[in-house]
Amino acid sequence: MKMIRMLVSLTIAATLAGPALAQQKYKPGDFPTVVLKCLDDRGRVYYSDKLTPECSQIEEMNRQGRVVKKHETTKPGPATKPAADAAGAAKDSAERQRRDRALTATYTSEEEIDLTRDRSLAIPLQAIRTSENRLAKANQQLFELKTQADR
Repeated sequence: MKMIRMLVSLTIAATLAGPALAQQKYKPGDFPTVVLKCLDDRGRVYYSDKLTPECSQIEEMNRQGRVVKKHETTKPGPATKPAADAAGAAKDSAERQRRDRALTATYTSEEEIDLTRDRSLAIPLQAIRTSENRLAKANQQLFELKTQADR
């Protein structure tokens, strides 16, 4: 899978560099050493040697197509307004209410929620008890072996 990604990124890098090479003659040192792989907010991927403002995630790739660095960018937005904050708070409140309705539609009482939680925790708790029993047996064997060695 990594080989396919590398070949795709090299092909795209060659495609980007191809027209420029046809127009001008470059020396080997003139090629960009880093290709940027940009992912925008809509999930589209762009390859370039220049940074574009619509990038939300940027990966620097070397000439072999390997990722050198990953960057998360934040777009500079307009100053936050109280109306936008109120709209965000209303949206959060609506989402919280939706989740509460979904929870109450799934379970009829708090006891059912607790029973479901206990059921989902039963297997991990059993694994913990089993591990504790093994540890206790191993400690007991260690103690017995140490007493035998002392004799």
